[in-house]
Amino acid sequence: MERKVCTAFTECLVGPVRCDENSHVSGALYYEDFGAKGDGVTDDSVAIRAAHEAANKRGLPVCGKSGATYYIGLLTEEIPVKTDTDWCGATLIFDDSQVSWLSNLRLLNVFKVLPDNAPVQLDVPKGFKLSKGQKNVGLTFEAPVLLKVVDSNERIYLRYGENANGGVNKNEMILVDENGDVDPTTPIQYDYNEVTSITVYSINETPVSIGNGYIKTLVPQPKKVDPDYENHYCYYGRGIAVERSNTTVHNVEHRIYNEELTIEIDRNGDGVIDFYGADKSYGVPYAGFFAFRNCNNAIMTDCLVQGHQAHSFFQGATREEKGNIRNEMGSYDITATDCVNLGFKNIVQYENEETGEVITNRKMYHGVMGSNFCRNVTMDNCYVDRFDSHQGLYNARITNSTLGFGILVIGGGELYIENVYRISVGAFICLRLDYNSIFDGSVIIKNSRMGRDIDSLVSARWVSHDAGLPNYMIRSFDIDGLQVDGGKLYVYNARNALVEALTDETNKLYLTDEIAYTCVHDGEGNAVKVNPSINDDVFATVKTVEK
Repeated sequence: MERKVCTAFTECLVGPVRCDENSHVSGALYYEDFGAKGDGVTDDSVAIRAAHEAANKRGLPVCGKSGATYYIGLLTEEIPVKTDTDWCGATLIFDDSQVSWLSNLRLLNVFKVLPDNAPVQLDVPKGFKLSKGQKNVGLTFEAPVLLKVVDSNERIYLRYGENANGGVNKNEMILVDENGDVDPTTPIQYDYNEVTSITVYSINETPVSIGNGYIKTLVPQPKKVDPDYENHYCYYGRGIAVERSNTTVHNVEHRIYNEELTIEIDRNGDGVIDFYGADKSYGVPYAGFFAFRNCNNAIMTDCLVQGHQAHSFFQGATREEKGNIRNEMGSYDITATDCVNLGFKNIVQYENEETGEVITNRKMYHGVMGSNFCRNVTMDNCYVDRFDSHQGLYNARITNSTLGFGILVIGGGELYIENVYRISVGAFICLRLDYNSIFDGSVIIKNSRMGRDIDSLVSARWVSHDAGLPNYMIRSFDIDGLQVDGGKLYVYNARNALVEALTDETNKLYLTDEIAYTCVHDGEGNAVKVNPSINDDVFATVKTVEK
C-alpha cells in the first residue's frame, strides 16, 4: 500500500514540456505576441485574452514562455479557451485579493475551456415522458450528444439538517447516439412523468489540453469583524473551468497564498477552542479552482492541488440568532457538476510546509474535492484528503490511491475500490448524512486497507425524512481482501437506525441481505471477524458470508 508522494512539482511532471525559453512552437500564438510582459507585476489579462480569442478563431495552439510570470488581477470577463494551451512551465499569479466578496466578479473563472458549439435547449413537447431503463429517448441528433434531462415537477435529494433545503429538480446526464439510443454506461435512472427540459451538449469537438504551468492564488482577506460577510455565501470561482468534452488538464501546480494558517484561536471568547464551529479559520470559500461542468470525457492528470482552510460561517442567520454556533463552509480546489466519464489520475495534494499539516487533518482542511450529479467517475494513483461525489453519483472507481479522511458518496450504481488506503478517523466509506445516506447500488472492495482509527466500513444515518428517493443503504457488498489495522470490523455504523426504520412510511430503509467477504485480516495477517453493524437491532437480518 506504500506509494511515492511528490515533494516537488517537477517529480509529478510526466509529460514533456513542448517549449522553453530557447524554442518556439511552430504555428502557436504566444502571449507576448499580444503585449504580455510576463514580469509578474504588469496585469497581462488583456493580452492573454486577446491571444486566446485570436487562437480560437484560427484554430491555433497558445503558448506561454518558460521563466515568465503572468500576473492576472481583476477580470471583467473570462478568458475563453478552445485550443491547446501550453504554459511551458511559466508561472501565473491569480490575484484574488483585488476581487471583493461583494462583487459578482468573484464568480468569474480566469480561464474557461469552452465547446465549439454552445448548448442547445430543446422545445420539449407537453407530456413528454421517459422511463427508467428506456433504451431510446425517441429523439434524433446530428451526432452523439450529452443530454441533461429534467423534470421540474419532482424534487429529489431534499437535504436534511443544518443546511436543509428543498432539494433539486429530478435530473440526470445521459449519453445518446445520433439515433437517440442510450449509451449503456449512462442508463436512464428514473421514471420521468413529464420531462420539462432537455439541454443538448455537443461531444464531437476536437480534443483540447491545457496545462504545464505553476499557478499561485492570492486569496482575499475579509475584515475580521464583518457581520454582513459572515451571513452570506460568497463563493469564489477564479480558476480554470472546463465545459468542453474531451478535455485534459495536465501538469498544473496550484498553490494558495495569504490564507489564514491556524485555527488555534478562541475567536468567540468562551475559553474553548471549538475546531468544528465558531473558532474555525476566517476567510473566503472557493467553489472549485478546477471546475468541471456539463462535459463528457474530461481528465485531470499529474497535478498538485491544495486543500483549502475550513471556514466558519453563520449560514442563513445572524450571529444573534445562532449565538456562537457556526456551520462549516465548504471550500474546494476541485469541483464537478453534471459530468460523465470524469477521471483523476496522479493527483497529489500539497501538504502545507509552514504548518506541517497533512491530508489527515480534518480540523484544518475542509476537503479538496466536491461534486454533484456525475457519472462514471474514476480516481487512480492519487494522494488526496478525500473522494467526494454526492447527489446523483452513478458509478465510481477508486484505485491505487491513499485518502486522508473520506470516501463520501451518495447515489448509486457501482462503487469499486481497489488498492486504496484510508488513513484517518471515521468510516472507510461515508454515505452523506444530510442526503439520507442513499446508495442504490453495489460496493466492491479489493485488496484495500483501513487505518487504525477507522471505526467502521460504512457510516450512515437514518431519520424519518423524505429525500425524494427510496432509501437503499447499499444493495450488495463484495469484499475481497481488506486489511483492518484496528483489528475489529463493523460494516455499518448507522446513527439512529431503529427497527422501525424498516417499515417507516416516510423513509423506509432498505438493507442488503448479505455481506460477502474473503481475506479480511489485521496487519499481522490474522483473520478479523466481520460484524454486520454496531446497530445490531435494525441489521439483525443482514448476514455475513465468507466466500
